[in-house]
Amino acid sequence: VKWGACPKEVLPGVDCGTIDVPIAYHKGNSTAADGDKTVRLVLTRLNHTGKADKPKQGTLFFNPGGPGVSAAFLVSAAGTGFISQLEFSKDLRENYDIIGLDPRGAGFSTQVQCDPNIFNERVATFVEDEAGYKELLSYSRRLGESCTKLTGPLINHLDSIHAAKDHELVRRALGSPKFNLLGLSYGTLIGAQYLNLFPETVGR
Repeated sequence: VKWGACPKEVLPGVDCGTIDVPIAYHKGNSTAADGDKTVRLVLTRLNHTGKADKPKQGTLFFNPGGPGVSAAFLVSAAGTGFISQLEFSKDLRENYDIIGLDPRGAGFSTQVQCDPNIFNERVATFVEDEAGYKELLSYSRRLGESCTKLTGPLINHLDSIHAAKDHELVRRALGSPKFNLLGLSYGTLIGAQYLNLFPETVGR
C-alpha cells in the first residue's frame, strides 16, 4: 500500500492509501494475475485508539454495501462523527484499525465510466405497457454498451469473486494475519465469497 494524500472529499483523521491489483485473476482461489493490466484501489485507515498496554486485535475491513457505496469516505465520516447514524463502537475503535476499501469500479477506486448523456436520460423504470418496456430495454442496452466501451477491460472483472481477491491482497499488504469484516448488505456477499476462497485466513 502506498500511503499519501487523501482525496479532497475524505474527512480528516484517517490515513489514505492506494494499491494496484490485477484487473483479472486466475480461476479458483488463486490471486495470481491473469495478464499484466492493473486496477487502482483506494482505502482509508482509521487507526485504533487502544493504549500501549492493550495491543490491537488486528485490522477490520468495513464494507457498507450498495454495491458501490464508498467505504473509504464512510470510514472517515464515522471517525469524525459526520454521520450520526454511523459510529464505530468504543470497543471496536480500541481493538482494530478500521479499513474502508473502495471496491474496483466504485468510490475513489478506478471507476466504471459510462456516457453521462445516456445515463441522464429520463426513462421510466417501472413500465406499464410494451412501449415503455421497449424504451427501457433500449436505454439499458445503450447505457451498457457505453459503459463497456468507456471502461475497457475492467468491465468484465467487477464480480464479487474479484472483489474478495482484492481484499485478500490488501490484507496481505497490510500485514494483517487474519481477515476480519464488518459487512452490510452487499458487503456480506464479499464476506461469503472470501470465506469460500480463503477459509484458512478468516478471522471474525
